[in-house]
Amino acid sequence: MEHAYYLTHTENLQDIDLENFHRIYYGAEFCEYLLPRWEEIEKALDFCNEQKKTFSFLTPIVSAYGIDVLIPIFKRLNTYSTTHNRKVEVIVNDLGILSLLKEYSSLGKVIGRLLSKQRTDPRIVRYQDDFTESQLDTLSHSQFSKSFCAALKEYNIIRIELDNPFQGIADSFIQNGLGVSLYYPLVSIATTRLCLFNINETYHLPEIKECKKKSCKALGTFRLTHSTLPVPILLQGNAQLYENKSLPPELEKKGIDRLIHNIGIVT
Repeated sequence: MEHAYYLTHTENLQDIDLENFHRIYYGAEFCEYLLPRWEEIEKALDFCNEQKKTFSFLTPIVSAYGIDVLIPIFKRLNTYSTTHNRKVEVIVNDLGILSLLKEYSSLGKVIGRLLSKQRTDPRIVRYQDDFTESQLDTLSHSQFSKSFCAALKEYNIIRIELDNPFQGIADSFIQNGLGVSLYYPLVSIATTRLCLFNINETYHLPEIKECKKKSCKALGTFRLTHSTLPVPILLQGNAQLYENKSLPPELEKKGIDRLIHNIGIVT
């Protein structure tokens, strides 16, 4: 099992204990306005070289703004990968990004967890006893069927990624020919372009607009609780997540060969 460390910032990199990790994930998974500058990416890459770790770059759902930001980053990552003979992965959470990656043959293409279409509402666990076995099995599947994985390989996809919802993972990927990653312990529920932190300064209402202040970084994580929720919802910028500290049994027998430790704030 490969273990990856989900890096949220490049400050104090030398203080991170990576003894038990093989790879670093860095970038922005949920918000295009949090995509790091190349200088920060380069710090993470240099750190990976020093520590002899491999590197994966996270990308979010994007608009035209995000595409303009990502194109020069992909060019530089591709050059870096070729020059250093070190395969860099790009985690794709927007299928439109795949077309941008066609010309960058040195970059490994990975389908991120936002495209797995798993049912990650934490309230499901409260009603599991009311579901039939067939219904519960349906709720535990992703969209990554064997035929879909076969189609992905035609686009040179090398890996797919999953969340770890309370109801478990029914899929078996052992014969699909793709690497499979699982995020732990934070589970993604939903993300939106209408970010509550990107407020209108006049009316104090959220708007879909370019975010310049990045207030979410300063305000941190909000915990939302309700009587119908088995666990608090963690509101981090434009993303909602919850924590599930239990891993499914026999991960490797399902074909899951990488665990991504996303502890604390994600981007």
